[in-house]
Amino acid sequence: MVDRFEDGLPTPTETASYLEIPQSTLTSWLKGRAAGTPLVHQVEPVRKDRPSVPFIAVVERLDAHRDAIHRAVEKGGPAAYAV
Repeated sequence: MVDRFEDGLPTPTETASYLEIPQSTLTSWLKGRAAGTPLVHQVEPVRKDRPSVPFIAVVERLDAHRDAIHRAVEKGGPAAYAV
């Protein structure tokens, strides 16, 4: 059985594609360059170029994006017009 917290399902490249963000953005999130600590959980891949991002990490990032959009819409900021 797959552990959604501990088993990598997509690769970082696939994750960036799913989230529709640049690969460089995801890399900075995984390496902790964006906030001094990783914003996306990553596990050690079995081999290089193998899945290393758990499903729950993708869900958490999607949830964070959704929350940011909702806050922008409530404030009527520029991001509200992109929705």
